[in-house]
Amino acid sequence: LPERRVYYYQGFELNEGRPRNLFPEGFLAPPDPTLDMTIMVLEGDEGITGDSLSVNGRQISDACNPRTNVFNSTVNIGGECRRGVTGVDLDRFSVENAIRAGDEEAEIEIDIPGEQLFTNWLILAFDHMLPDFQRFKPEKEAVPRSGSIVRPGEVISYRITIGNDGDVAVA
Repeated sequence: LPERRVYYYQGFELNEGRPRNLFPEGFLAPPDPTLDMTIMVLEGDEGITGDSLSVNGRQISDACNPRTNVFNSTVNIGGECRRGVTGVDLDRFSVENAIRAGDEEAEIEIDIPGEQLFTNWLILAFDHMLPDFQRFKPEKEAVPRSGSIVRPGEVISYRITIGNDGDVAVA
């Protein structure tokens, strides 16, 4: 499994009948970011439709959570969709094309026109790309060559060459 960076945000608040915007910040999105977002709210209702969830304007849904009934008393963690979970809605979404490389904040909109719920917490997780220098042996070169006499005022140039077999550039 790839390394992951996980960002946790807590904000227990009552939300009633109108859009609520959350602005998680303090993360750094990697190149080609795919975001896993897990959100827990209390008091989602399966029978009340019209609610939605978006990240940076991109509406989020999946097979367990339709676009117009995201907060529907379900739990979709662990690869299955459990319906009829009383008083809790806990869902994980794979969010593509909503976060750009280098982003440090996001706008998450919860729209709940026909019901009320309590936002509890939100987790954002990215695959964390790393440089990888393990399979490379550094090549060294010095001018003048090792063992030479260096006189006062002369300069020694030393170069180390290594390769990066990882996912991100290193400056």
